[in-house]
Amino acid sequence: MKKPYTPGLVTAWLLAIAAVFAIVQLNANGLVSAGGYVAGSVIMLVSYICLDLFIILGFGEKRKDIFNMIRSQ
Repeated sequence: MKKPYTPGLVTAWLLAIAAVFAIVQLNANGLVSAGGYVAGSVIMLVSYICLDLFIILGFGEKRKDIFNMIRSQ
């Protein structure tokens, strides 16, 4: 059975759409450069992936095992 969408997930999608629209509008009006936002997004994504890897390595287990351990509590 599929899990229903939660209010937080719906809000996150709406905010993501609004953010992309705002960035496109600011870029179209020449107020900001798109390259800065792309670079910032890439840096944030790489930082998140590194943090995730460090947490998984810190536990010394597989990602699936950690999620199973969290769900069982």
